Amino acid sequence: MRNRSEYNTEPFNIKEFTRKALSYKYLYIICIILFFGSAYLFNKFAPTVYSVNSTIGPVEESRSSFLRSDDQFSLGMISAANNLENDINSLKSFSLVSETIRNMGLEIGYYRESDNILKQTIQIYNNSDYRVTIDKSHIQTINARYFIDIINDTTFRLKVSDDKVAFYNYLDNKIISSGHTLNVDTVCKFNQTVTTPYFKFSVALYSARPGDERNRFFRLFHTDQITSQYLKRLTVEPVSLRSTLINVYFQGGNRDLSVNFLNSYLKSYLEKDLAKKNTIALNTVNFIDSQLSEISDSLLISESKLSDYRSTHQVTDLSYQGQQALNQMTQIEDQKSTLQVQQRYYNYILEYFNTNQDIAGLAPPSAANVSDPIMNSLVLELL
Repeated sequence: MRNRSEYNTEPFNIKEFTRKALSYKYLYIICIILFFGSAYLFNKFAPTVYSVNSTIGPVEESRSSFLRSDDQFSLGMISAANNLENDINSLKSFSLVSETIRNMGLEIGYYRESDNILKQTIQIYNNSDYRVTIDKSHIQTINARYFIDIINDTTFRLKVSDDKVAFYNYLDNKIISSGHTLNVDTVCKFNQTVTTPYFKFSVALYSARPGDERNRFFRLFHTDQITSQYLKRLTVEPVSLRSTLINVYFQGGNRDLSVNFLNSYLKSYLEKDLAKKNTIALNTVNFIDSQLSEISDSLLISESKLSDYRSTHQVTDLSYQGQQALNQMTQIEDQKSTLQVQQRYYNYILEYFNTNQDIAGLAPPSAANVSDPIMNSLVLELL
């Protein structure tokens, strides 16, 4: 006898489902309104972020032709890969970003506070009505808002009211103290130095618009802190795994500032790279010139000795055996000169290490005709 499991099935009632779904129609309408309203408010009040990028390259190893011997082709391929990685690391360097920020004067930021409820902060670049010049030898207050209210062509009102500000020394790149409260409300003149125990700067007026945009202000930044912020917004990566091109991306809230920063940043990098190559070329030329000078002196001495010997012994045509002996002696002298040049190159390396911290300007081994593969690979890896 077989057991049967019986299931009670009921047909799906479309009308009943539709009626229940329509009973929540007001809830659907409210949700749709909330979603579209939230999206509208987000798009209207969320800060705009611009992304700019540039591609540099191709990256080539300019020293490979000097350092590579006939049996080091694979070493040259490894060198190209290492060179690409080194350039990427150089582009990500903290010092390069910091130098760019100082060159552009980004330790000072100009802003405007919007009139809406959220009081959004909008960064101004290249179109500010005024320009601030700080005295870096004096203590400055960072993390504070300096509000500027233009009264007329000659005077302005300066207001500062912030908690937890810090006193910073730009020359020493050091925070003197922090956690202070600063309240200043005074009338100052344009193009005159404003001096207090907490800050010292002057304000120059570019375009006089009294009473307009009373919510304009500027801020002073710690150099290392703003450098870290810019470094986080910077992305450096190769175009592809096998490419020697490098893509550089930068994100910022101000389009003109982002574009100018990226251009200035890459310009600083290329100038430093060119200066490094010029140093290498100059040191190589100087080393070769010194070797040529010594070889020239040696040849002159040898020529003088040969001339004296012929003059003393009244010899104008040497015999065959004498010519053979002279050729052998010449070969030995050439080998001796080569070994002496190599020895001087080794001494040059030791002296260079003792007197220079930056090894980027080291002359390559090929300048001294050093064909030792181990020496070539070690110098290549060091550079």
